[in-house]
Amino acid sequence: MSNIIRLNDAAPENEWLSMSNQGTDCFLELLLYAAEDFEQTDNQKELILFLKDQKEINEIAPGTADFDLEEMPWNRDTIREDSLFLQSVTETAQNGITFAMLPYEVNREIVLPWLEQFAVMIGKMMHHIGHLGKKDMNYLEEYYNNYDEEGRLLSRHGQVEYLTTMRYIEECLKGISDPGILEVGAGTGRYSVTLAKQGLRVTAVDLIEHNLDILRAKLDGTEPITAVQGNAMDLSRFADDTFDLTMLLGPMYHLYTKEDKHRALSEAVRVTKTGGYILVAYCMNEPTVIQYVFGLNNLHEVMELKMITPDWHCISEPKDLFELVRTEDITELDEAVPVKRIKLVATDGATNYKREFIDAMDDETFGKWMDYHFTICERQDLIGASHHTLDILKKTDSSVFGKKSIVEQC
Repeated sequence: MSNIIRLNDAAPENEWLSMSNQGTDCFLELLLYAAEDFEQTDNQKELILFLKDQKEINEIAPGTADFDLEEMPWNRDTIREDSLFLQSVTETAQNGITFAMLPYEVNREIVLPWLEQFAVMIGKMMHHIGHLGKKDMNYLEEYYNNYDEEGRLLSRHGQVEYLTTMRYIEECLKGISDPGILEVGAGTGRYSVTLAKQGLRVTAVDLIEHNLDILRAKLDGTEPITAVQGNAMDLSRFADDTFDLTMLLGPMYHLYTKEDKHRALSEAVRVTKTGGYILVAYCMNEPTVIQYVFGLNNLHEVMELKMITPDWHCISEPKDLFELVRTEDITELDEAVPVKRIKLVATDGATNYKREFIDAMDDETFGKWMDYHFTICERQDLIGASHHTLDILKKTDSSVFGKKSIVEQC
């Protein structure tokens, strides 16, 4: 009989960790010995206790110590720290000093690959259910600490995206008396501050403290706005059905798994009132293929680095900064939450293909360009070619969150 450790029930069989009963005892005992060298938080103690329980189960009923990593008592708030802790424990378990603690001789060539594979599985676990963590934040902090996001939106070509987004924000707010607005991923406040200076009640959330410092510097203290640091995937500070309008105008650019995107969208829907609107911005796939892969002659590099799928969908990691999607990816996300799509809009359309041309326009010509853009920005046959899109959703039902939130089901 053998014991199987998997990431989850969807993990392919070639990624399973299969060990004999005696091997399982040795594997778990090494982890328990190694863990003694580490100071542990309460959450980490629970993880080690879980492994100890598995060892006792295997001793009592050999062949029944199977488990999935998802079953372990992870705390989503500390998933990164706890995963790194367990990886460190696993690394320590591989050294000769830990093996010497065993009261019996073992073949290290058999056991070491199990420990190495377990460390890999923990890494996948961290990526699978974890929040955007310190490493990912470092990439974003470095980028936004040195990038003039405000200048981009103030440029001619950036104004197209900004004016288009504001047009649809105003459309969603029509007829709502004293609306409550939440912007998640508020950045430097280009939208939040503008709305607050119009007298609208705004709550601005951003992951990057540097962005919030710039946002707060624009305020004179009279605006009805609250700015807080937070994560798009955890809006637990806000109750269900709180806001009339919730905007995710940046977080989806930096979430790299379907699970993380789903979590962020689910949270945005949860805190929005039934009948309220959710606006979600995305970076689109095709402009990068057209301009970066082919336009800048990066085809061979991209293919060698396996940064693109056979059907030409770009593959992004945190170090790449931006996650790129197609319209069908957006639709799939929408179908998992209780919303109705009102519109999917191309917020910059053809603009970024001709940035220098747009930036050089005089006021009259730029006005005509905006007229043209507004005429075609809702044409669905052109959406996928836009660099940025805006998904405009209306919440249809709150009961699903009252029973068990979509976030909890992830």
